[in-house]
Amino acid sequence: TVFQILTLEGWSTIMYGLLDTTHPVSQLYFVALIIFGSFFLLNLLVVVLSTNYTKFREKYMLGLTQERKEPLHEVAKQAEERRKQEELKQKMELNQAIRKTEMRLMYSWECRHNEDGYDVITKKE
Repeated sequence: TVFQILTLEGWSTIMYGLLDTTHPVSQLYFVALIIFGSFFLLNLLVVVLSTNYTKFREKYMLGLTQERKEPLHEVAKQAEERRKQEELKQKMELNQAIRKTEMRLMYSWECRHNEDGYDVITKKE
C-alpha cells in the first residue's frame, strides 16, 4: 500500500479508509508520505534508473561500435597491403621493362657500333 501511495494511484481511498478507523491526525502521515516519498524519492529512483540505463546503453553501443570498427580496421589493413603489393608489382614490371630496353640497346650498339653511319651523331670529327 505504501508503493500505491507513492505512485499516487488510488491513494485517496486508502487515506479515507484510514481516516474512518483512526484519528484525523493520520492525514499528516499521508501528506508527508506523498510530499517526501512521491515527489522526492520516486523522482530520485527514476533518475538513478535512467542514469544507469543511459550508462549501460552507452557501454553497449560503444561495444557495438568497437566490434564494428575492428573488422573495418582489418579490411582497411588488407586493402592497404593489397595496394602496396600492386604498387610493388607495377614497379617491378617497370624495372623489368627498363632492363629489357637497356639490354636491347646494348645489344644493338654492340652489333652495329662499327657500321658506317651508326654513330654519326656522337662521333666527333
